Amino acid sequence: MSNYLDNRLSLWDLNMKQPHIGSYDYTLLNEPYRGGSCLVYPVLRHETVGNKTYERRVFLKEFYPILEIDERNGMYRNPDGSIYVAETVKNSSGYQKGLTDFHESYIRMLELSKFEQSAELLVVPLLIVEDNGTWYREEAYDAGTSFSRLFRDKECGFSEFLQAMGKCYQAIAGLHQVGYYHLDVKPQNIAYTYRKGIKLFDADSFVKKNHLKGVRIQYWSEGYSAPEIIAAASTPEDTQYLIGPWTDVYSLAQIICWYLFGRPININETDWLLEELYVRVIERSNVGIYDGGRVGLDMELDDEVSVSLEGIDYLASFLLRSLTPHRRRRYQSVEDAYEDFRMVASYF
Repeated sequence: MSNYLDNRLSLWDLNMKQPHIGSYDYTLLNEPYRGGSCLVYPVLRHETVGNKTYERRVFLKEFYPILEIDERNGMYRNPDGSIYVAETVKNSSGYQKGLTDFHESYIRMLELSKFEQSAELLVVPLLIVEDNGTWYREEAYDAGTSFSRLFRDKECGFSEFLQAMGKCYQAIAGLHQVGYYHLDVKPQNIAYTYRKGIKLFDADSFVKKNHLKGVRIQYWSEGYSAPEIIAAASTPEDTQYLIGPWTDVYSLAQIICWYLFGRPININETDWLLEELYVRVIERSNVGIYDGGRVGLDMELDDEVSVSLEGIDYLASFLLRSLTPHRRRRYQSVEDAYEDFRMVASYF
């Protein structure tokens, strides 16, 4: 997300749900996810071989960036679904950087897929093609569900959410180990697979740890992005000092807040967090508390679901340290944060 309004028309908006792009016919399955640089469509790709037509579920990413206000009239979608880009926009630094990042993230995914530590964490890139006035990337669809959908209605219990978050901490730590930070960790960019593994989306937001100097941050996710990421967007010369493992630590903690409170919290809301945390954990666990032990509310003696008052205290301390506005006081590695998170999760 950037600080600009998203008024982009999608193929879905125009009811063009069976586009032909490159060499393939597609069927759009849902309205697209909206990223800062592209629209991401869940689709079926149709491929005919001989007398048979095969279908494969994939993600189709369409390069269609959010532009600055004075450039927006120079890029729009035509009634036939194609995208018009004026020469002044094509030559602008923002458009050029976005297009370069779009291509480089595809190459980055190919490179990362070679590492055993990261191959299982990432969506597999399949192809990249120019058509309809813009560029498209196709990525394999993993049979999982994004955190934003899986935990949106809070149908999964707190214990199950914590198990998924533990794997998420491990996944981000694995990405750091192969030399990258994520920079846009949020529920929409993490999928929990049916094998109870994690897939990380939005490789466009990956940055090399040793190539941070001068990196310009164009988009961020309000609430989830650490304050240093937003600061780096204004002062790219400071990016190498502002960005680090502590930025992903912050975003991971905000996902926990999103699950408990329905949204990420503001840095100034820490007092409110402490007051509300007990109530929200109990609600999510659907149990009562008994100081000094574990006991459920309106439960039979043999019921196992329970919550620990001590565990809630540890969770509060964990969140406060992860979300402090002072980056040097946060966990300095995702691995360290994960070790404390494991202790917190053991209480629930």
